[in-house]
Amino acid sequence: QIGTLQRTQYVVDCTGSESGLSAALNLVSPTGVVVLKTTVAAEHSVQLAGIVIDELRIVGSRCGPFADAIKLLEAGSVDVKCLITDRYPIEDAMAAFDRAKQKDALKVILDIGRE
Repeated sequence: QIGTLQRTQYVVDCTGSESGLSAALNLVSPTGVVVLKTTVAAEHSVQLAGIVIDELRIVGSRCGPFADAIKLLEAGSVDVKCLITDRYPIEDAMAAFDRAKQKDALKVILDIGRE
């Protein structure tokens, strides 16, 4: 279904898979940014020509162990709500990304909704 989707300036790949990275590279528009938001253990084969030709930026975003943080959150020991400066529906994703670039934005939430 990727062929039916519009290319966009920002794509976040949370899969850690080669197919996820390939999809992200196909979805990002020229001069766009692909954020790799996961730890990738396996080697990936990536065609670099498209990245160079389209002048893409690839940004890695590492996460660490969550067990201690989850315990603190569950216990209510840490107030994280004060860190959220804005919340946007998925339809306003570009506005959310623009807001997140501003210096006074701490955490901008992109709400994809729940069923």
